[in-house]
Amino acid sequence: MAKGNPIRRLRKYKKVGLAGLTLVAMIAFVFIPSMSRNPGTRGDKKVVATSRYGDLTEQDLETYRQNRRVAISVLSELYQLVRMKQAQPLALQGFIEEIQRDGVSNDAIANLWLQSHYARELGMTWSSAAYQETLKQWTTGVIDNVTYMRLLSSRNLKEKQFMEVLGQEMLARQVRRLGVQADPSELMVTTPQQRFDYMARTWRRAQIAAVGLPVDAFVAQVKEPSEAELHRFFDQYKDTTPNPNRSTPGFKVPYQVDVEYVKLPVNAFQVAPETISDADALAYYEQNRDRQFIDRTPAGNAAEPSSEAASGAAPVATDEMKTAAEAAATEAATAESQEAPAVEPAPAVEP
Repeated sequence: MAKGNPIRRLRKYKKVGLAGLTLVAMIAFVFIPSMSRNPGTRGDKKVVATSRYGDLTEQDLETYRQNRRVAISVLSELYQLVRMKQAQPLALQGFIEEIQRDGVSNDAIANLWLQSHYARELGMTWSSAAYQETLKQWTTGVIDNVTYMRLLSSRNLKEKQFMEVLGQEMLARQVRRLGVQADPSELMVTTPQQRFDYMARTWRRAQIAAVGLPVDAFVAQVKEPSEAELHRFFDQYKDTTPNPNRSTPGFKVPYQVDVEYVKLPVNAFQVAPETISDADALAYYEQNRDRQFIDRTPAGNAAEPSSEAASGAAPVATDEMKTAAEAAATEAATAESQEAPAVEPAPAVEP
């Protein structure tokens, strides 16, 4: 029995056992992680993890990327077919340019996946009727069904398959049109506590209790201030102007302005044109011709002197001269009236 004792055997071969255990541990720590990173399982790696829509794996990402490339390719060829029919598919052109600008990067495809799921969460749908109506608007009705099916067959696509691909793009486009507030990438980073706070702001309720206190019951408890207290109170706020937005008083008188004004009836200074004679107009012209009637025509464009001016004959009063004389008479009457204006007493200004 002594030879078959397991304890003695364990003691005898303990070094060999420890070496073997160490070797097994090394194999486990070195080779097992590398086996878990086998390229054969790479497609199951998570790219986006959400609690609302599930996870987006690398394989799903590549599928969405390929779907977008298919959509761009098919719609581009459909656009060329419509142009060959002498039509202008502006709506189709705008949609193609939009998804081309978005691109096929990882971020763009992840946003496409998020936005399409968020659109379904909002209640947006993509049906066969919407699909047919969209194609009819894009092609302006110049592409028949036979030509369209031949286009899909040339790319080994079934109509139902392409309708799903186009549906993803259209749903994501509707979400993008909602604006930044409907961007699912922003909604993803909103924590539950933040959402609860937003809800609490909307549904906040408060219970209050009010007690009415008659003022008359407390008037007798307030003593009249003494003269010294009034002086101290006045001195404290004597340099402060009153302001209703402050809880403290102000005893400084605000700035005041005395205003005086003069009323001049315009009709009293207007001169009727028929009261001005030709002689008065001519006299005014002769008196002010060097100041108001100077010829400011450039030297190169100066007109030839008239025969009356050359002969030295006196100029004849014209309508323009009469008008100028009238204006001068009005100015003179105004100036005379301003020398001794009738001043009304200034209105009383309340402090």
